[in-house]
Amino acid sequence: MADQGENSRRPLREEDVCEHVLSPDDMKRFHADGYLVLPWPVLEAHALDAVRQTAEELMVAGPETVARLYEHHANETGDEDAVLFHCLGGWRVASALADLVYNPAIIGPVSQLLPSLASEDGAPRAGVRLWHDQLFCKPGGIGGPVAWHQDMSYWTRTAPAAHHLTIHVALDDQNHENGGLYVVPGSQTWDLLPVTSRHFDDMDSIHSVLTSEQSAAFHPHLLGLKAGYASIHHSHTVHGSWPNTSSAPRRAAAVNVIADGVYANDDSPLLAGVPPVPCGEPLVGEYFPLLFEP
Repeated sequence: MADQGENSRRPLREEDVCEHVLSPDDMKRFHADGYLVLPWPVLEAHALDAVRQTAEELMVAGPETVARLYEHHANETGDEDAVLFHCLGGWRVASALADLVYNPAIIGPVSQLLPSLASEDGAPRAGVRLWHDQLFCKPGGIGGPVAWHQDMSYWTRTAPAAHHLTIHVALDDQNHENGGLYVVPGSQTWDLLPVTSRHFDDMDSIHSVLTSEQSAAFHPHLLGLKAGYASIHHSHTVHGSWPNTSSAPRRAAAVNVIADGVYANDDSPLLAGVPPVPCGEPLVGEYFPLLFEP
C-alpha cells in the first residue's frame, strides 16, 4: 500500500470530466428515485485490483496506519459470526483510494447532480469537496449486514443536507447472497430518521421509526452492481445490505462528497483527528479538499 502523504492534487476541471456527463434522463431518474446506477465503469481492471488490494491491507493495518485514519473497525458489528470491516479516511494513507476520490468518472456526474438538488436542472456545475471516504468489507460466509439507514442521519453536524451525495463503488460483483446494496426508491423525500442501529447489525430496527406511509412504501431494490461499477444516492435515501452468505468476500468503497460551501452545523468534532471547524464555517482545507472546481 503506497502512502498517500500530504495531498497536493489539483482540483479537476470541466475538461477533465467531459467524457462523463449524465443525460437528462439520468438526471430525472436520480431525482425520481433518489439514486442512480452510473452507466459506465468507474474502475477498470488495474485500478480495481489496486483498490481491492488496499482494502485487504487496511483490514490488517498496523497501529501507525490506523492512527492516520478517521476510524478503523476490524468488526463494526462486534459479532464474530457477522463480521463487517469498516474504515474511514483511507484516501489519506493509500494512493489507490486517493485516485478513487479524484476519479473523473465519479466527479463528473456529482458535479452535475449537486447543483440540481437545490435549484433547477441545468444549473452550472458545482464545486465539489470531499467529505470522507469509506471501505465496507464482508468476509465470505461470516460477513455481517449494514442495517437500513440514511447517510445524513450520521452527518447532522454538517449542512445543508441537500448538498451531500454518496457514491458506492462495488469492488466485487454484488447480489443478494453476498450482501449486495439495496436502496428504497423514493425515500430521499422522507424526513431525516434517527439512527436505529449504531453498529449496523439490526436490519429490522428501522421499522420502529417509520410512519405507516413509509412502511407501505418500503420496497427495497437490489442494485446488483458489477465490480468496478458504482451508484450515487441522495443523503436521505434509505439503503442497506444483508449478510454475506457466499463463500467469497464482498467489498465496497464509498466516496462521500459535498458541495463547496457546506458548513459545520455545530461545534462537534467532524472527524477524529481533524481540527475543529467552528459552527457556521465552511469545510475547507487539506482534510476536505476541493475535488472539482467549475
